[in-house]
Amino acid sequence: MTKLGFKHLTLKNWLQPDKASLLLLSTTLTGTEHPNPSSRWINYVLEPRLSDQVPKEVMALFEVARATIAYGFLFYPLFTLGLEQLTRVGEAAIVKKCEIEKSPLSKRRFANGIEWLAQHSFLTQAKKRIWHSMRDTRNFASHPNSQSILPPGLVLGFLEKYAETINSLYTLPKL
Repeated sequence: MTKLGFKHLTLKNWLQPDKASLLLLSTTLTGTEHPNPSSRWINYVLEPRLSDQVPKEVMALFEVARATIAYGFLFYPLFTLGLEQLTRVGEAAIVKKCEIEKSPLSKRRFANGIEWLAQHSFLTQAKKRIWHSMRDTRNFASHPNSQSILPPGLVLGFLEKYAETINSLYTLPKL
């Protein structure tokens, strides 16, 4: 069997934590053992939330991405797959906001939507740059040449940033 650099899924191990996850999540920053790395991880993943003001369609996509990241504890590549899905949630958030604000149909795509929302004072220039960065990440994730394997801490940071950025799109008044 070819070694792929991640857990080979079998009938015996499919519900077992991935050894790579355990290595990273079983110790604290001070090097002491954490008694329950799975509860530690799920608490981190469940913390970032979307506001009730975010449309249900976007919220559902976010929850699937977040759950995929959570299950990365069992299969390490799911951390990356969850992040890749999260990038598409960002796109859906922009498109839905454009729809709500009645943008022209030609502006209801990721890049055009970001520009339209900024031109109509729904995004600051700083937020516009963040959204374009998120779009670049989506583009990279959607056209891979090989399997990426990202560490859980990095993915968790993205989860937190996406939740914050999507929330700000729907909770801040027009500038």
